[in-house]
Formats: sequence, C-alpha cells, structure tokens
Amino acid sequence: MSEFEELIGTLPLDRVGVLIGRNGNFKRRIENLFGVKLKINSETGEVYAVLSEDVLNDYLKRENLKNIITAISLGFSGKDALKLLDDDFFIDSIDIRRYARNEKDIERLKGRVIGKRGKAWKFIEQLTGVRMAVHGYYVSFIGSISSCEIAKTAVRMLLEGKQHNTVYHYLESVRRELKEKELELWGNP
Repeated sequence: MSEFEELIGTLPLDRVGVLIGRNGNFKRRIENLFGVKLKINSETGEVYAVLSEDVLNDYLKRENLKNIITAISLGFSGKDALKLLDDDFFIDSIDIRRYARNEKDIERLKGRVIGKRGKAWKFIEQLTGVRMAVHGYYVSFIGSISSCEIAKTAVRMLLEGKQHNTVYHYLESVRRELKEKELELWGNP
C-alpha cells in the first residue's frame, strides 16, 4: 500500500507542545484516531500527515484532522479540539486586526474580550455553550452553528466598544428567547 505525505497545517511555535501533548500522548491519540503518522517541524510549526491510500481517499477524515490542527493553532486545548469530531460542532474565528488601529490596540481589545479575571469570556461561554480561545490575532469559537453566531455577535459588540453590561444584557435576552422558543416547540411541561 502506498503512503503520501500532506501538509495539514502550520502551528504557531508556542502551540506545538499542545499537539504533541505530555510524553507525546496527544500526538499518538490523533495518529490512532485518524490512522496517520504525524511529522511536526518544531522550527517552522508545519504539521505533515503521512497518509495511507485509505485515508488519502477519505476527504471527511482529512478535513476533520485539519480542523483539529487549526483549533490547536487558534489556542484550543487538545480536548476542546477533539469536539470537532462531533458533527454538531464547528469552528469559527474573528480576526481582531479588523477592529484595531495598531498592534497596541490588539492587546487592549483582547483584554475587553477576556474581561476582568476572565469574566466576559466565562459569561459568553456559559450563556452560549461555546468554548472560546483568544490567541494571537484571533478570538475563536467551537460549538453549534447557532451558538457560535451568538457568541460572535457578543464578541463583535465588545470589539466595537460596547459596554460589557450591554453585551451581557444581549446574551441574557437571546438566552430567554431561545428558552421561550424551546417551550413553544415542546409545549409547557
């Protein structure tokens, strides 16, 4: 059987260790899950997969592997990245540079998204059910499509300068609306 080597992603150098995991455990887990052998260039962050012909012909498996590498590169833990194997979860990002005037502004905007002691970040995750990561130039989300859209709207509001309380009220109102729709759909118990 033939083997092929494919570039499946590039990690920031500070994220290479996350893909490898303690004692190489996460890398082995990914290799076993996908039936590939990973080669990671620790100088460039490039991640190659040695693919058998079976895996090469399995588009969905290769895309799932690329999504997991992308999630790790965006700041997610390996555990969170693996949620992308569930068909109900996907990954999305906002590029903070679109809202910043300069490099210094990027750090300030990241601070707004995170909030004091992580309050804004935690609140968004709790009310939407998404997992968030803030790394490099990106705020990223893993969750259902609708949950990610709600979280993205909240983060955009913060990046545009809306007050935290305004964003919290938005999230609470959306949550109430969703609960009301759910009650309408399923009827009152």
